[in-house]
Amino acid sequence: AGVSANHMSKVENGLRNLSMESYLNVLQALDVYPVFVAGADDGKETKKYISDFMEIIKDCSGREVAFLLNMAVSMKENMIKTGLTASGK
Repeated sequence: AGVSANHMSKVENGLRNLSMESYLNVLQALDVYPVFVAGADDGKETKKYISDFMEIIKDCSGREVAFLLNMAVSMKENMIKTGLTASGK
């Protein structure tokens, strides 16, 4: 998958994150399909995630919120490019 065992160990222990490209490579190497694409969402799960996200950012400055929003936009664009979103939106 192009990811060292040392790096994966750090990811597993919460010390590092995987890039979208590395994540896709790991999924391909394991021959698995992303769970978040395969499952149906009745809206309740989405509302819970939005609520959780709001809790995370409630104490952030405007700059921090803008940074997180830009990261989310970038991640969503990558999901669309790589086919990891069911909606394509």
